Formats: sequence, structure tokens, C-alpha cells
Amino acid sequence: MAEDQPKKGVKMRIFGVILIFVGVLDGMLAWRGGFQLSGFYVVLFASGVLLFALGAVRGRRRPEESR
Repeated sequence: MAEDQPKKGVKMRIFGVILIFVGVLDGMLAWRGGFQLSGFYVVLFASGVLLFALGAVRGRRRPEESR
């Protein structure tokens, strides 16, 4: 019965991973290009980590749901 319900937090985790990936790539390219690392890249990375963590917490199964 629990398999029929969609898993919660999957979209949040995917969007978080995308933000982490984009933030890290932009930061590495700016660093490689000789530019100063902007705070925008750090905000992208931090928001990605936050969204991933929120999605992981939302998607965690409760003991009474696993029965």
C-alpha cells in the first residue's frame, strides 16, 4: 500500500543537487578564469545544500508508515 504513494521530497532533492552542481561549476570556472569568487556562487551552493537537506527530511519514512 505504501508503494502506491509518491515519495515526498524527491523534487526538492533533485533541485538542490542541481543548484549545488551549478554553484560549484560557476565557482570553479570563475576561479580558473582568474576572477574573484563572488558571493553569488556561495549562495547558490548553500541554497542547494539547504534544499537537499529539506528534501531528505521530508522524504524520510516514519516507522508507522513502513508497516
